[in-house]
This record gives sequence, structure tokens and C-alpha cells, in this order.
Amino acid sequence: CATGRTVVTTRRRDAALAGPGRARVDVDVYTPGEAAAALHEALAARGHPAEPEAEIGSLARELGHLPLAISQAAAYMADAALPCAGYRARLVDRTRTLRQLLPDPGEGEVLPDEQAATVAATWSLSVERADGMPPRGLARPMLQLSSLLDPNGIPQAVLSSLPALDYLRGNQAGLAATTSRWQQEEVTGEVVDKVLRVLHRFSLIDHDRAADHREVRIHQLVQRVTRETFVTQPDGPGDYAVVAAAAAAALLEAWPQIERDQLAQILRANAAALQQAVGVTLFHDGQVYPLLFRAADSLGENGQTQATITEYTRLQDTAIQQFGPDNRHSLTARGRLAHLLGQAGDPAEALDRLERLLPDMQRVLGPDDPEILTVRHNLATWLGEAGDHYGALDLFERLLPDLQPVLGADHIETLTVRHHLAEWRGVTGRQQDAADDLEELLGDMERVLGPDHPATLDALASHASWLGQAGDAPAAAARYQVVVAERSRILGPSHPDTFVARNNLANWVGRAGDPAGAVAELEQVLADQRQVLDPGSPDILATRFNLACWRREAGDREAGTSELHELLQDTERLPSPNPNLQARILEILGFRRPPFMELWNPYE
Repeated sequence: CATGRTVVTTRRRDAALAGPGRARVDVDVYTPGEAAAALHEALAARGHPAEPEAEIGSLARELGHLPLAISQAAAYMADAALPCAGYRARLVDRTRTLRQLLPDPGEGEVLPDEQAATVAATWSLSVERADGMPPRGLARPMLQLSSLLDPNGIPQAVLSSLPALDYLRGNQAGLAATTSRWQQEEVTGEVVDKVLRVLHRFSLIDHDRAADHREVRIHQLVQRVTRETFVTQPDGPGDYAVVAAAAAAALLEAWPQIERDQLAQILRANAAALQQAVGVTLFHDGQVYPLLFRAADSLGENGQTQATITEYTRLQDTAIQQFGPDNRHSLTARGRLAHLLGQAGDPAEALDRLERLLPDMQRVLGPDDPEILTVRHNLATWLGEAGDHYGALDLFERLLPDLQPVLGADHIETLTVRHHLAEWRGVTGRQQDAADDLEELLGDMERVLGPDHPATLDALASHASWLGQAGDAPAAAARYQVVVAERSRILGPSHPDTFVARNNLANWVGRAGDPAGAVAELEQVLADQRQVLDPGSPDILATRFNLACWRREAGDREAGTSELHELLQDTERLPSPNPNLQARILEILGFRRPPFMELWNPYE
């Protein structure tokens, strides 16, 4: 009109809606403060008793700060005389749908604020219209995949991975014949991008190609509405288990072999969201989806030892509950949990668990199963860490010839056993043999795995260490300079393995005659570790131990001794105390061994 403005609301974000004489104003969800205030006001206007601010804020958060959901929830609560806590309990109850927790116009209930449809109905209509847009029939299955993942950010690489494309093709194949060219077009990464743009235009997702690894965001209530409309026929498009399997396979496909940046953290968040959404669906037909093991291992690779132990405990218990103790995955989870407890500083507990596990595995899987060979490998490791060095050497010498016929001489497990066999030869007094064996192994690893593979870098670090143990500390320090540079380049400066290399570099700098230089380097390592690792991480404990020892060696005996006492007290407060480290601290304080040593894990 000539003297005023016309306001038109829509959920769509098509570019054609903008133009001369028009201004588009994007209206987002409430901020947390706005959402709490709106919920409080809506409840008060309907005579609802006052609620604590914490309860109001928690419910607003559960509703995703969405204005429509907040007003409709308030109306439902007032009609049902239901407090926030009671409504939240119903909201998280998976047996109730969102439609059951909002006013139902079909039952004669009135929506607030002259609204025309419930939250669920509004989005269902948008999904139906988006699914009819080209590329036809793909918006709904794409939303189904997204509904099981992290609302705060899904990598587009996950949604365009081969398992995701296969899921979309399966849904497309079930559509009725049509003359649309999109029906015959191959589903590719480019088509996935088009589908995401359609969903973005209908405000069902936010799609931002510039948001690295978080290109897709989706509101949690859109996810819930989508999950609640899954088809229930077994093995049909949209079947809950089928979508869960596709999402799990897509995440695993996108997982990098070497975790260099924040992608792994984002993938772990998506894996956690998937587990929360589908529960034990990922434990199916005697199988545990490999994604669960990969996500747990990723925590350990990033220095979160206690979190990894917690996750493997859950995996072990759930697998046993679902499939029984003799299931392959139950046995595998037991083995990995035992190994983790050793890495957390309790080799005796790891050894005890593995000794009890091995006969169970041999009975169920047979003597040559690769998983049994892994358990024998770990058992030898923790036997040595528990103090029986010659026993560990003997087990490794017997394991290597059993590995090669099953896995082959170039398999990574065979190469790793050769690495550890060399280590124990060094520990039992054959330092030069260890250095020579590792030099030969490095050539094979570079040929088979490449110079940038983590196992090759581990062998390079071990070779440096045994050069020093054989009497050439300056050569060891020089070699560790290379190890630190390579790990920083390949893994990044904040990766736990990079910290380990810097820690051991400092030790060899000290052993080469510069204890003050060792102190300076370890102080910087500790400061950097505290930025990214848990305070109780074994790597942080190792750095504190080495720093205190080298501080004493550099002349500040009082400060170093005080730090050792403090470290001992801190280890006693950990959920899983580290008896190996505690014993070493007590030996240092009792002056029964030299005040310098490397990390207590000899397999650097």
C-alpha cells in the first residue's frame, strides 16, 4: 500500500522471494533468555503457578528455544495442570510422540495465539512439499539420516558418503515411475548438495557450505518429528534400523585414518547423538556396529583415557547383555577394555583380565583367530609392564611366527609385533640389537605403510630412544627433533603423540648434558597439554613426573621433590590410580633409582 507496509510470513527461503521493494528479515529461534521469558509469560497468562527459573530455563532448552513450541507447550501444561518438571519428563519419554505433548486441534483443543497448526503438523507439511521438489523423493530420506545425527553440526561429507548415497538410492528406487529427469539421474554428491539446498529453502535445516565440517545444522524438534514418522515396516525405506545402519556406516566412512583436526571431534559428537537416538539398535543380530568401536578408539587417540575406559565398559556390558558373554564382540570389548586399563597405568589389572580372557577366546574363536593374536600381543605387553621383562620377550618371540602365516609379513599387526619385540630386547639389556632391529623395521614400514603412517612414526621414535639407550644420547636427541617435527606436521602440534615426542625429546636433551634445557622444554609441554588434555591424563602425569625429576637434576632439588609429593597425592585422587607411576615416584623419593627416565610406557 502507498502509506504502509505489508508483512508476509513464510518458512521458505527461496531467492525469488526477495527483490525490489522487498526486504527479507530472518527470524531465528529465541535466545535462551528470551525463551525463558516467553515461557514464563505464556504460563503466567494462563494462570499457571510460578515455576523456579532453573526449571523454566531447562524446559525452554529442551524445546530448542523455538517460539511456536514454547507457546504450544505452555498451553498444554496449563490445560493439564502440569509443572515444568512433569512436562520435561514426558518430553524425554521415548514412548510419547511430540504430537501427544501439544494441543490437538483434531480432538477439539484450541491452539494458542490463533495458530493454525501444531509444531509437528507444520514441519510435516514442509517435509511433504520439500520431498516433491527436484531432486524428487530425496528430501525426506535425507532428513531421516540427519534426524539421527548431531543437531549442532553434521559434516556434508557424511551425508554424501557412499553408504548415505546407497540409502538415498534405495529410497529413490521405491518411488513410483515418473517422467521427472531427476528420477533417472544418478544420486551423487552434487545431487546431495541440491537436496540440502531444498531442505534449507524450506527451513528444515540450515545449510552453510562455509561451515567447515558442520555444513548442516538441524533443529532438535525437527529431528524428533522426523524420527516419529519413520515407517515401521521391517527393512523398508525409513525403517528405524535401516536408517540407523546407514547413518552409522556413513559416519564410519567419513572417519579419517589419521585424526589431524576438529573433524574427529565433530564425528564423535555425531556418533554420540546417533547412539542416544537409536539406543541398542546398533547392537543388532549378534553384531556391534564398527562405528561404536571407532568412536571409542578416537577418544583414546586424543588423550581422553578415562572417557575411553568408560565407553568401552559400556560397550562390553551392552554387548554381553544383548548377545551373551561368548559373542565375538563381547569378547573383543573385554580385550580392548583390559588393554585400556593397562594404558591408564594398571598393568597388573590388564594382565589379570587378559589371562582370564584368552582361554575364553580360544574356546569360542579357535587358536588362529586374528582377535586372539591381538590378545596375545597385549598380554605380552602387560606381562612386561607388570615387571616380567624376559617373560614378555619370550611371548613376543613365540607370537611373531604364529602371526606371519595368518596375516602375512607385511600386515600392520606383524610389523607392530616386530616393533615391540625389538623394544623388549632392548629392555632386557640388548640395546644395540633393539636399535639395529628397529632400523631394519623402519625400512619395511616406510615401504609398506609409508613414512607418514603413525606406526612408522612410532618406530622412528623408538629407534631414536634405543640409539640413546645404546650410549649415544646426542644422536637420540637429534633424532627426536625429527620425530617432533614430523608428528607436528602430520598429526598437528596438539596431538597426544606429538606431546609424547616432545616429552621424550626433553628427556634426551637432559641426558645429553642439558638438564636446564629439559626443564624449559617440559614446562612448555605441560602448559600446552593443559590446554587440550584432561588433568588426569597419563600424558600430563608423565610430563609432570619428568619435569619434577629434571628440576631436581638441574639443581632445584627442593622444588622438584615438592612437585613429586604433589603428583603422588594427585594420582591417589584419580578414579583409576596409577600404581606403576606411584611406585616410580616412591622410588625417586627414596633415592633408589636415577632421577631421570622416559615415559613409563616403553612403546613410545
